[in-house]
Amino acid sequence: MQHPFQCLQIVTAVEGNLLLAAAGSRLHCFSLSDGSLVSSWGPGEGANSPLGIEEAPDSHTISPDFQTATESLVESEHAPPGKRRKLSPAEQSDVHVQERTVDSSVQDDATTISKSMLNKSSFILRLCTTQDGRYAVTATAEDKCIRVFAIEPHGQLHLLSERSLPKRPCALDLTAENSTIICGDKFGDVYSLPLFAPADTDGPVGVGSSSSEIKAYKSSADPTTVHTKRNHRALKYQLQRQSNKPGTANKRQELNWKPLLGHVSLLTDLITARLDGSGSDSATKGSFILTSDRDEHIRVSRGPPQSHVIEGFCLGHTEFVSRLCIPTWYQSLLVSGGGDGLLIVWHWKSSRILNRYDLHPLFADFLDKREPEMGMPAPGSVQNGEQSDSVQRDAQESESRTKLVVSGIWPMEITGAASSGPAQTGILVALEGTPALFVFFIDRTGSLRFHQTLLLRGNVLDVSILADTGSFLASVDNIYCPSSTEKFREPAEGLEIVLQSFKTFPDGVIPRWVETDISDSAPVTAINKLGSHELRDDDFQSLKDNLYSIEKLRKRGNEE
Repeated sequence: MQHPFQCLQIVTAVEGNLLLAAAGSRLHCFSLSDGSLVSSWGPGEGANSPLGIEEAPDSHTISPDFQTATESLVESEHAPPGKRRKLSPAEQSDVHVQERTVDSSVQDDATTISKSMLNKSSFILRLCTTQDGRYAVTATAEDKCIRVFAIEPHGQLHLLSERSLPKRPCALDLTAENSTIICGDKFGDVYSLPLFAPADTDGPVGVGSSSSEIKAYKSSADPTTVHTKRNHRALKYQLQRQSNKPGTANKRQELNWKPLLGHVSLLTDLITARLDGSGSDSATKGSFILTSDRDEHIRVSRGPPQSHVIEGFCLGHTEFVSRLCIPTWYQSLLVSGGGDGLLIVWHWKSSRILNRYDLHPLFADFLDKREPEMGMPAPGSVQNGEQSDSVQRDAQESESRTKLVVSGIWPMEITGAASSGPAQTGILVALEGTPALFVFFIDRTGSLRFHQTLLLRGNVLDVSILADTGSFLASVDNIYCPSSTEKFREPAEGLEIVLQSFKTFPDGVIPRWVETDISDSAPVTAINKLGSHELRDDDFQSLKDNLYSIEKLRKRGNEE
């Protein structure tokens, strides 16, 4: 089975539109003209490898002089003698075999750990691009790393830099001028990093070209200070794990992040905004950072360098806030969603609630109609006079989901949606573990009006919208059953659907969205045929934690 695309981003390039799609730890670039794979990047592959894994040996090398001194000292008569007892010839041979086994096991463990550390999967959690489409930024959790890629006009990806954060990043955005990366971690801290590493003031720098390289590890212990055989083995094993081989590409940019602000709770999302002083907010100008946390708070802070100044709090959710969205066409509006199943529209500068929408009735209507339209039996329906066990389990799981979690909010604007109508502005909303998108129209006053429910072939993971047209691509989960985060799909023959395309269909003045026909979606069909990469057996263990992690933010009874 193919790994699903957890992150999508459409990029407008000179040669045509490109699609950046993250699958696990790999980043793919597809051409939306024909669906061909233009470029692909993954840890340890090709010239773009950030860690130079293809050049790294099985384990870190140890100085030959040190190894010789250690071995000679271990076997020399200067080592303190151990307690001896008389052994039979058979027992003596067993002891020699055990000693050789222990020595080889220590070496094998060091090699295995070294390989696992170098080849460790770095799941891409967030993906964003600059407005001109020339650069892409990714955030990975396992290695706590921010990577910047250059996107060539033809779609080739080149890794420019990678920088480590002190803790795992969970949110990512770019400032309005596309010169600074704003990143937050789950411990509540927010940092800023320049888009280009400062080692080269003229532009981007290559991996490993930092002004101060990481020095090779040097232990304070040496053969003259360690006297027992066990301690010598431990010292040798320590060096195998922690030493850095000089001259390899295993170097990272020096840390140049700057702390901006902090929460006392887990950070869930962040977004940047800029007010130009026009319209009703003529008295307000400047850049701002909006952050949300597990304690139902939405905090409005000034942008750098005054991020320590709090402008206000938007308080109205009764559960954690999971997603923030500021429409590009009106920066004073904020749409938020979280674990209470509510959409709230704010005038965030004044912390005023403009509108509130409960998603529970929409979700109930979706459960009633999703199965007949998707060719599946409705929850509780009877087939051939009796219910199958799988249908009953699916029905119980769907009906038990009374607590909804908003997993995504995406703004969209349709310029000239109809020949006689004005431009339409709206948002797409997704719920975690739900194969549906809910379409809302929203105006400049913050009025929110439900328009349409779109059924998909799998749980929605991410959406990327083509500017000004209303068409969009949605990545769907091909591993878990629709509306489930526990039950795996049965391996199916034929084409695996990991990507779906939708377009607007004229319906009077107000458009409606329909899935693109096969004849009109040849690039999407080609991408589905290519897929990403085959899932390994050990990938299934962490897939749920990576794809469906928002519900875990919900507090238990003793945490209220």
